[in-house]
Amino acid sequence: MGMGQFSKQQTFWMGLFVFFIINFFQALFIELHFDEAYYWLYSRNLAWGYFDHPPMVAALISGGTQLFGGYLGVRFFFILLTLSSFILLWDLVKPYHNSPLIFWLMVFSISLWMPYTFFAVPDTPLFFFAVLFLWLYRKYLQKATWTIVFGLAFATAGMFYSKYHGFLLLLFVFLSNPKLIKETKAWVVVLLTLVLLVPHFYWQIENQFPTFKYHLVESHQTAYKIDVTLNYLMGLVVLTGPFLGWLFLYSAARYRTSGEWERALKFVFAGVFLFFFFVTFGGDIELHWPLIAYIPMFILAYISIGKHERWQKLVKKLGVAGFFVFLAVRIYLMAGAPGVPIEAVQQMTGWKEETALLQKEAGDKPVVFSESYQKASLYAFHTDRPSTTYALLSGFYKYSQFDLWPIEDKIQGQDVLFVSMDKLLMKDNVKHIEGNLKNWYVREISDFNSYSLLELKAHTGTFLLENKVLTVPEVAFFNPYERVVELEKNPDLQAHLQLWVYAERKWKLLDESSLENLKIESGETVSVRNVIFNLPDSVNGNQRFFLGLQNGPFLPVHSHVEFEMHVD
Repeated sequence: MGMGQFSKQQTFWMGLFVFFIINFFQALFIELHFDEAYYWLYSRNLAWGYFDHPPMVAALISGGTQLFGGYLGVRFFFILLTLSSFILLWDLVKPYHNSPLIFWLMVFSISLWMPYTFFAVPDTPLFFFAVLFLWLYRKYLQKATWTIVFGLAFATAGMFYSKYHGFLLLLFVFLSNPKLIKETKAWVVVLLTLVLLVPHFYWQIENQFPTFKYHLVESHQTAYKIDVTLNYLMGLVVLTGPFLGWLFLYSAARYRTSGEWERALKFVFAGVFLFFFFVTFGGDIELHWPLIAYIPMFILAYISIGKHERWQKLVKKLGVAGFFVFLAVRIYLMAGAPGVPIEAVQQMTGWKEETALLQKEAGDKPVVFSESYQKASLYAFHTDRPSTTYALLSGFYKYSQFDLWPIEDKIQGQDVLFVSMDKLLMKDNVKHIEGNLKNWYVREISDFNSYSLLELKAHTGTFLLENKVLTVPEVAFFNPYERVVELEKNPDLQAHLQLWVYAERKWKLLDESSLENLKIESGETVSVRNVIFNLPDSVNGNQRFFLGLQNGPFLPVHSHVEFEMHVD
């Protein structure tokens, strides 16, 4: 039966079925990315918020794993949301140009949509709720019924419960149509959205706004690097599609909009891309962050291409070629992608076998990973041990959800297997395990004792440096735990105050000072005085230092003091 014998609507549903089948088998066979494993841990501890993201991703994974096991359960509802997204997207563009073949060739041509149409990550529900919002906003402009108002509030809250980037869509829609500021129903949408978000705001307040602090203050803040900006600009074209990305961006940018809805599309398309362009001047950026901008870009490009027969022919030629190239890539990934040296691909292959090696070594003992919530998450998923797997992160690293869960408290005093990829941390009783993906250095630790959330304070203005000797008059330790913290409860995990210097683009340990056994009650502060550090002769000039607390083979705890001094 030839394609011409199908109606256009049948062609659309056939394309949707092909899209579903491809994503279904990808979800079934491709190993979890470490982010997905991390969010799977979210789903085993449901809450109204998490350190890195709002709770939508956890709720969807939890629902899927109630129905199916394995990778498919984790990803099931993300696939369904994606199907719904493209049904709505087709309904938005069909009135302009009823060509499902062009539609699906464009969909399959966008590189960024390949992983984010089945991955269990916050971006997938964000994508759905953004499409739903635009679909409802068009209806709102046609007739602002109360049903549409409630729907818009639901979609807006859904975006925020998925990822905070949804705020940008709301912002640029308002900027595109200033009259909304005077409309009562528009403000009802905002008010209802805030009401729906109350549980999440309450969680943030209870936990001292960890997500907001991370994204607004701590995350990705670095000095300006021109390569970040250049990578972002090049990434726009590559992620839009190596075959047709240039055409989509060009046709969307040159399209002359008419009406409030199309103007909103142009504002969101240009505004989000420009927003993240300026973000590159303040730090690092992930190339998928402007995901919501690809929705209006797609709509505008589809409308524009529908008006030019020459462009339609180009889409059919290059789109078909791109479809089969991407299909081959997807099949290769499902086969395990043997021999691919690309790090992003390696992060999703071979981890089931890798974690089995560590599980064999650990037995029934809890496993503590140094400096890697990613590896800890993969281990927890593949071994199904979410309550006895812990990531011990340091002051050189960011906080994570592991710092909010009570896992650290639960495994205190137990015998654990400590796992690191840095053999320098392991001075004694270390065992090397050579995996297919990583070299692991492990050590059994009896009577595990850690205090990664202990707070350290010192007034740098009182520090005295003379003749390469640094004197710290007072260092205070505050115990935020509900348990007593004993710095040297375990003599095999001796505690030190350490002084590090940033040199040759990494932190180097200069000196350390042993601490006597300090016992700090919950909520109490204990101080030590006149801590001495000797600096080597090689340290001269203006230097950046790090003062931190560590014990045993562990790196310094999160809380630390960074300061700069001139060394003569």
